[in-house]
Amino acid sequence: MESVASVASTRQELPRAETASIVNAVDPVSITGVGFTRTLTDKGGAYELPEAQRAYICLLEDFRLFVSNSHRVEPSVLSFLARLDHDGVRYKTIPVSVNDIRALYQRASLDTVMTAANLSAMQGRVMRLLKDAVAENASDVHIVVREDDCTIRMRVDGDLTDVSFRSNPTAVEGTALQRTIYQSMCDLADSTFRPHRMQDARLAKTFVGELGLYGARVATRPTDAGLLMVLRLLYDRTASKPTLDSIGLLPVQVKLVRRMKGSRTGISILSGPTGAGKSTTLECVLTEVVKDTGGRKNVITVENPVEYAIQGTIQTPIMADGDDPEAVSLAWVRSISNVLRLDPDVLMIGEMRDAHSAKAAFHAAMTGHSVWTTLHANDAFSILERLAEMGIPPSLMFDPTLVVGLVNQGLVKKLCPYCSVPLTPRLIRTLPEDLVDRISETCNDSVIRLRGAGCPRCKQKGIKGRAMVSECIVPTQTLMSVFKNEGKIAARQMWVRQLNGITKNAALLDLVRAGSVDPRDAEEDICLLDEDATVMES
Repeated sequence: MESVASVASTRQELPRAETASIVNAVDPVSITGVGFTRTLTDKGGAYELPEAQRAYICLLEDFRLFVSNSHRVEPSVLSFLARLDHDGVRYKTIPVSVNDIRALYQRASLDTVMTAANLSAMQGRVMRLLKDAVAENASDVHIVVREDDCTIRMRVDGDLTDVSFRSNPTAVEGTALQRTIYQSMCDLADSTFRPHRMQDARLAKTFVGELGLYGARVATRPTDAGLLMVLRLLYDRTASKPTLDSIGLLPVQVKLVRRMKGSRTGISILSGPTGAGKSTTLECVLTEVVKDTGGRKNVITVENPVEYAIQGTIQTPIMADGDDPEAVSLAWVRSISNVLRLDPDVLMIGEMRDAHSAKAAFHAAMTGHSVWTTLHANDAFSILERLAEMGIPPSLMFDPTLVVGLVNQGLVKKLCPYCSVPLTPRLIRTLPEDLVDRISETCNDSVIRLRGAGCPRCKQKGIKGRAMVSECIVPTQTLMSVFKNEGKIAARQMWVRQLNGITKNAALLDLVRAGSVDPRDAEEDICLLDEDATVMES
């Protein structure tokens, strides 16, 4: 067997141009440009160094020697150079930062893990994780890799919970999981996993089908100390399609949404935080449009990406030239403009994300189409404030023949009916004093119940699913005029007092008073119990 020195003596010194590109490729997150990662100074290597020295010296197998800028004249570095010289090793010294040194060793460890544990085994570990998430009906799975560790969490009923393991994954194992998911289990993805960049992808149908899902979106974003990967799980609802009557809207609100649906032209806007069920409501609306018209209407969607299959519609993804915000914004506008040339009757735009897409959506509504879309706002009237921020002219924004519907919704955790407990005088003393005051002011002698200790029927969580709370407004000219001239609070007061509007707060209080929702969850998930009382003060 050849010695290290004899192998080294046959190597040619690297050209300066190549060395420069290598230095540029080294960063604290990913050493994608190095081309190989086995190190001779790591544990078990031909030039193994003590751990303290590995913090600032790294010799790769092609004899590129990376040395920390701040340690180049350290005695230990000079001694190591002398050792290489003595062995006749022809090496190339490349000055870098200590973060670069750390990244090189991490990459080497990662490649070792990926090689030692074959790909199918890594995929198996991912599938076991996702099957556990599906069993819990989780909406998202988070894989957070930091410098020294990895945390995996899943979102169940709106809350993030840690996934427990016999031994927690190391940072290297976590990165291996992320790389396995992105590079070997996804389609609609870049060809290479790049931990130092934001990337979006979609879990391939092969794996989705095995999990019993309709789909799974994958998104990554670098952090100050590693990478966050989130998988959004989309469940197959073929056997139990949701309807407007079943998703949690009050009967009067269902009538209002169907009135919006009946408008041949105009724009209806749904709002609420991420995970508030907006996509589900849109799915129900479009499904009813197709059913009511017997397929005589051309219903087209523009989504990023397409989420749930809506039978009888034509669903289209946006086609962006890149994954940066500007490219995605332009893709929305191009897609909306293109769809308008495809003879639509009803158009669903997945999101009004900025001024450009908002103006494109309004243009579609002004040119003879029924448009449904979403944006983020705290309540239904705040949608109008967001439109003003996006530059929609008042003449359009306050036209009730153009803006035909405003909806805001959220989801609140429901108590398990088998283990929830009544609010007794003893338990009242365990609640914050200000919450007790709000319960007293808003709930009178209602049957208030709290989350219990958990039972087998709720998997020891005390929670059994979530309920939707919404507010739905069909604007009138008078209501729009009040908003325009007197502001949001005056319009909200008129809507409640004169038009019998039902706020999210009112819908939430009905659930709390019925003992279906813990008042603590109500305030955490939706709003303070006395929000209406505060807003309605005149």
